[in-house]
Amino acid sequence: MKRKSNRNARTWERINDLTGGQDDKGKHGWADMRRLWMSYLQPHARLIALATFLTLLTGVVPFAFPMTWRFLTDRALCVGSGGVPPGAIAYHTRLVVIFFGMNMCLWTIMLSGGWFIQRILAGIGRQLVYNLRQKLHWKLQALHVGFFDRTPVGIIMSRVLDDVNVIHQWVTRRGPRLVDSLLKVPIGLGLLFYVRSDLALIVMLLLPLYAYTFARLRPLVRRCYDALRRLNATKYARSTERIGAVAVVKAFGREVAETREFAEMSHDTVRVALLLVFYEQGLAVLVALITAFATGVAVYMGGLYLRAGVMTLGDIVAFLIATEALFMPVRMLTNLATAVQRVLVVLRRVFKLLDEPVDLKSGSIDLKGMRGSIEFDHVTFSHPGHKEPVLKDVSFTVHPGQRIAIMGPSGTGKSTVFDLLLRFYDPDAGEVRVGGVTLTEADTSSLRDHVHLVQQEPVIFSGSIFENISYGELNADSEAVINAARQAEIHDFVDSLPLGYDSAVGENGITLSGGQKQRLALATALLTNPEILLLDDTTSALDAATERRIRETLNRVLVSRTSLIITQRIATAQPCDRIIVLEDGRVTQEGTHEELIKRDGFYHRICVEQGIVS
Repeated sequence: MKRKSNRNARTWERINDLTGGQDDKGKHGWADMRRLWMSYLQPHARLIALATFLTLLTGVVPFAFPMTWRFLTDRALCVGSGGVPPGAIAYHTRLVVIFFGMNMCLWTIMLSGGWFIQRILAGIGRQLVYNLRQKLHWKLQALHVGFFDRTPVGIIMSRVLDDVNVIHQWVTRRGPRLVDSLLKVPIGLGLLFYVRSDLALIVMLLLPLYAYTFARLRPLVRRCYDALRRLNATKYARSTERIGAVAVVKAFGREVAETREFAEMSHDTVRVALLLVFYEQGLAVLVALITAFATGVAVYMGGLYLRAGVMTLGDIVAFLIATEALFMPVRMLTNLATAVQRVLVVLRRVFKLLDEPVDLKSGSIDLKGMRGSIEFDHVTFSHPGHKEPVLKDVSFTVHPGQRIAIMGPSGTGKSTVFDLLLRFYDPDAGEVRVGGVTLTEADTSSLRDHVHLVQQEPVIFSGSIFENISYGELNADSEAVINAARQAEIHDFVDSLPLGYDSAVGENGITLSGGQKQRLALATALLTNPEILLLDDTTSALDAATERRIRETLNRVLVSRTSLIITQRIATAQPCDRIIVLEDGRVTQEGTHEELIKRDGFYHRICVEQGIVS
């Protein structure tokens, strides 16, 4: 017992770590359920009302069965006053036929009503899943980049897929069962009082014991479900990450260690799940004991009343069947009680995602026709949650058509310059202007139509080469796509493939080499003909020959186009109109290759390291 107690204590420590030791439902709870109704279910109010009416109708039916048995028992066995004399075979036959007919009618009502209810709820459920996932998908597209920086992909997918499925199950199955059970309890109590009020009172007095126990266990069950969802989401996120990096895992021989760590996470999940089962089964056992006690009382008292002549055998049979019919929904409520806690946890998580602040508020100025100038005016920026600024009082100007190289040690804010230019973030101080327009006043969609980024590790989507190149311009025709591919010098390679531009590239472009990925990403950017092109160290991971060919391609396509290039290669920076050096978030050097090579500083050191000067 002591070992089990210690194990439960450790499990609760883990639950408190995951949930912060708080019961989140206290702050939201049924407000989320109301929101589900108002936002997603109210448009189906008429269908839900019809389903509720059918639920009420089919919910009454089980309580008619005790009365049919009472009728058959009292009439067929001739018990009580007014009984039929023995030997009336025809009469008994009619009784059986009537009994069979009544039961067939009741079963027909129950089954047909249940079929209609399921048809109605299935349609509502499909629409609910569609609407929820559409809203979540739209939200994910609109969310601030910072949200994705701090939230693992696996957790996001858990919300969109698993949590929406839980809500769907609630609306189409568990919710209707809850309504059905809640309706049956008062009907069952009413029937018990109708048959025998004093016995019904004894049964009713047992229900508060169950209600008290459930009220005590409810917050514990809810926190267990909260912890379980967090653990599963974390496992999902970790698995997604590790599967995506399986080559790295194998290269470092981490298979055993990864398996061990995943097993530890699974062990935590099992411990919380077992604790949850313990609480659920505890409630189920309590209901079973109450049912058994109520049945025993009914049999004992019924026997006394039968001997006294104040109850018939039919009354006793009806009361026993009605007692079982009453506690059947009570048992169902026990199971559904934990489902309620689960859906409340899930609703909180889904609505929390839907309530995340969206991308930065867009301005109204259209940048169409703007010239590709860039200005950083005393810009300071720190990432959310970090006190130390990444950029500190950065100022520089890029004139239309200029090619600018940005260099500096790792972690000095070079990529952050691109993040601010694309308005993934706003600066803490200072202004960023494109085409003379402050970005906070510019229409964000228009800005991103005119400024495009080619990343250090290009993002290639599974699909065809044509689909990847035309990703930024979905209405592009074949001629435009081929022209962009020619500019990026990947057309000859594509043309040599059996399926040409319809060739599949595989997940993350697995069928392409590093140079081919870079050229494909460059073609995607060039198709939209942006005024400003941002290149984030696009040749750093390539071999020397491929790097040289990519560099030659860039020298051609960047003529008369405003471009910023993050690079550590002097060969890439040398042809640029100007070079900006960032160190510790500040501009420490600025000038041409010829100017900077003569000065002491970062650029000169890089030239020495790369053998440009001795």
